[in-house]
Amino acid sequence: MDAVLCDELLQEIFTRLPAKPSSSSSSSSSLSVCLVSKRWLHLYRTSRTSLSLKLIPHNSVVSSLSSFLSHYPSLSSLSLAFSSSEPITTTTSFCDSLLLVVSSSCNSKLKLLRFLGGPVSVNSLLSLSRACNSLTSITVSVSRPLFLNWVASFSCLKELSLYACDDFDCYRETGLRLSEEIDAELGLESLSLSGIRSDDFGVGLLWRSCKRLKKLQLKSCSGIGDGKCLQGLLEVELRTCRSIVDVVLLKLG
Repeated sequence: MDAVLCDELLQEIFTRLPAKPSSSSSSSSSLSVCLVSKRWLHLYRTSRTSLSLKLIPHNSVVSSLSSFLSHYPSLSSLSLAFSSSEPITTTTSFCDSLLLVVSSSCNSKLKLLRFLGGPVSVNSLLSLSRACNSLTSITVSVSRPLFLNWVASFSCLKELSLYACDDFDCYRETGLRLSEEIDAELGLESLSLSGIRSDDFGVGLLWRSCKRLKKLQLKSCSGIGDGKCLQGLLEVELRTCRSIVDVVLLKLG
């Protein structure tokens, strides 16, 4: 029976299998097919377009991730997070190494990336933009001072989620000027910001360059940088941002 089914037909079947276990079974159908044969395992991997991984923050993960992703050439959606069961003590250099693995392993097929680890540097994001130039959605952590000119390097980007944190070593070696402006108008339609403070002036580049922005979400923010006016928005969501509610509403006018 296995010989009768051509590769293309098997791959089409595999794309229709649920990736998560059902309530009535301890293992999902997608995982079961991997045990049939090496051929099925290979075809299953090459047919996968979405992948969600929880990583243990250890140096060996970098090489392991590179080898693992090489089996999934058709990914359009990738989510990476650290396991909550392990103590998370990541550095920017470690997270940069992981992001560079994504850049070298994935290609223009990748549309959505959720990198829920520690902060990454500008240089690693620029490398990602060159390798995965069709990304339409990115979730990532960045360090202060906020330098967001790299956003313009992702020409297809529609959704951006940023988590701001403190890691002063992140920008020490970039050699980039924080005052540089973005020349082109950004195509962002949805923007989510977490942890923004009133002195995060780098966010102002987004306000001035995002003329198509329709949805704005603010989480645990005590400021919106130097945003002067937030016009044209159709949807605004504020979470744990009581100190800036009045300011945001005023700037919506």
